[in-house]
Amino acid sequence: MFGCEKVEDTRTGCHLPRSDGNPEPGAGESAQGSTDVLHQQEQVELVGGRRLELRHQVRVVGLGAKHIHGARSTVAIPCRMRNRVVLVVLVLLVASACQWTHYRGGPTLAGVQTGELTIDPANVSTLVEQWRSPAGTALAAPTVADSRVHVTEGTWPVATGPGCSGTPTTCAPSWTLPVDYANPFASPTLAFGSSFVLPMPMSQTGFATFDAAGIEGCDTTATTCAPRWTTTTDPYTSASAHPDAHLLRGTGSPTVAGSTVFAADTTAAGPRLYAFDASGAAGCSGVPAVCEPLWATDERVFPLSVAVDGGNVYAIEDGPFEVDAALRVYDADGSAGCSGTPTICKPLWSGDFGVHADGAIGWTSPVVDGIVYAIIGSTILAFASDGGPTCSGTPVVCQPLWTAGVPGSYGIDLRAPAVADGLLLVPTHEGVIAFDATGSASCGGVPKTCDPLHYYLTASLATSATVANGVLYVGGDDGLFAFDLDATACAGDFPLCEPIWHALEGQWASSPTVVNGHVHVTAGSLVTFGLP
Repeated sequence: MFGCEKVEDTRTGCHLPRSDGNPEPGAGESAQGSTDVLHQQEQVELVGGRRLELRHQVRVVGLGAKHIHGARSTVAIPCRMRNRVVLVVLVLLVASACQWTHYRGGPTLAGVQTGELTIDPANVSTLVEQWRSPAGTALAAPTVADSRVHVTEGTWPVATGPGCSGTPTTCAPSWTLPVDYANPFASPTLAFGSSFVLPMPMSQTGFATFDAAGIEGCDTTATTCAPRWTTTTDPYTSASAHPDAHLLRGTGSPTVAGSTVFAADTTAAGPRLYAFDASGAAGCSGVPAVCEPLWATDERVFPLSVAVDGGNVYAIEDGPFEVDAALRVYDADGSAGCSGTPTICKPLWSGDFGVHADGAIGWTSPVVDGIVYAIIGSTILAFASDGGPTCSGTPVVCQPLWTAGVPGSYGIDLRAPAVADGLLLVPTHEGVIAFDATGSASCGGVPKTCDPLHYYLTASLATSATVANGVLYVGGDDGLFAFDLDATACAGDFPLCEPIWHALEGQWASSPTVVNGHVHVTAGSLVTFGLP
């Protein structure tokens, strides 16, 4: 699968494994080990000469042990076993490059692929179409895991194979969903790598999960799969649902964080955000299983995908139809602020949209580095993810850290922003506009407002942006574009960046998914690009 070259830790004398897998003690290292301190960055060479940096702190603390510090835990590993540890870490990092399990990539909705190593600004212009599916109805971004590409119509292998033929190459799906379950407006979400979850079409209620491998519940003759389990919200009755709320349902993709699926249902039967057991066990009964929520919010309309980070769920409420929009934050465990049978949760705090609260809401609220971003009307509002120092009252209401507007000639398209390399990247009617994600550069005043830094020009409506390995990808109504994320070479007082690659000209292209040297979009068909 991959090979490793020997790399010496010059501070401790302990070596990474040789390509033959044998450990090598460092010079002067005894069975008792050393007591040296930090080694923060290591490199392992993959097949093809690529080097992968393992950014884990490693410390020798005696008895030949090194500590590898993760985000929340520390594990002591003997130096003689370090080859195995590096191998495991490497496998995990390589595996992360082979997946995009959520709409926007993960539960924080950041829109960033951190594991891509193959496509970069130097070679993205050479991408070519490798295959496409037959014409379909999917409009949302694909998800990818275990060498399979998933859209709401079904699943395809990433690589071409026996089901592919013709020029251009067209590939048949491995399996498909029954038409009653296919929702063209939502991306499937992978749970535990073996199931994918998607909202049912607007004419139905609830959510369904399917075997991502196309085995369980699947008719091998017709290659059609039935759901593993579905959901019901019957325990939660509605007191005063908006009569038009059902028109908004089904537009948001579910979010999986830990062992919980978070998904909104805006039907007249109960417009709430619901939490379900992602394994289809807790609260589930019958054959096939039907699952009740673990908990739900108080009655509010959340028509879009929610972000989960740091034990909190971040959701944008719509009234519906541009009334009383606000950011609502809930305890992801369904404990704080929650009570009753069935369990109903109230917000831990709310983000005040102020004079912007009657504007159309953006598609997501990504959470990155302690900031949650909301788009409402033509304004961006940035809140501290813990509410910050601007909160007051009962119930708690928090003010934004800063806000930003987009020049009127560009217009915000309300699709999902991406947050990468210190930039907040917001789709507009003319491309993608960049702000300082920290609210520092080109920002000032009280209350603080921010101006744009530069612009990635498509001259057409842009979809949600995706960033991978220094490349900004964006779809839209004139196809698929790629830009060098580094804007230092862009021209003008207000720098305008030109695309370095453009495909599917004149066609609609969804938000792109970039995984392991491939770019996947839906454009009437599922289309996959790769290097020649």
